[in-house]
Amino acid sequence: RTYPFPAFFDSGLLEFGPFTARSEYLFMFVVMLLLLLILHAFIYRTRIGLAIRAYSDHPSASAYMGIDGSSVLFLAFIIVSIIGGIAGFLILSADSQITPFFGLWATFKGLIAMMLGGIGSLSGAVLGGLILGVIEANAFWYGDPVIRDISSFMLLFTMLIIRPGGIFGHKIEIHQKIASERV
Repeated sequence: RTYPFPAFFDSGLLEFGPFTARSEYLFMFVVMLLLLLILHAFIYRTRIGLAIRAYSDHPSASAYMGIDGSSVLFLAFIIVSIIGGIAGFLILSADSQITPFFGLWATFKGLIAMMLGGIGSLSGAVLGGLILGVIEANAFWYGDPVIRDISSFMLLFTMLIIRPGGIFGHKIEIHQKIASERV
């Protein structure tokens, strides 16, 4: 069953030379860019962000340095929930309807962008999202709209074969991982 949801503002088309964009998508882009800048500043410029990065890189070493892992995980969960709520509201406002599968496409696209860029890399996820967006737009523009989703997953499968860690992913040898777990 589908339920209507009021739009955040009236949609209109904005033209930038030969390109046309819906105003709510442009608004979503600006809000997400602002959130990305705030998140980047928080993660890389604050002591709490340093603790989050330390815990994500090596939980046991950060515990030896006095970082409370449960507090870091709780704070990271709160931050991700806030960002996810804002993103969900913006997508819901742009779609103007609520369905049981609302946002499922955004979840898959976000997962593909994260895997393209490299898991654990904020800049990689952004680059992965841009690459995915360009490829989907070209597939939609030059081909059948069904090709858009197929091209997304083909890009993901190709990337997993060529570079499984993503564009900015770190290559970890199996013996290094086992050695670090013994410490």
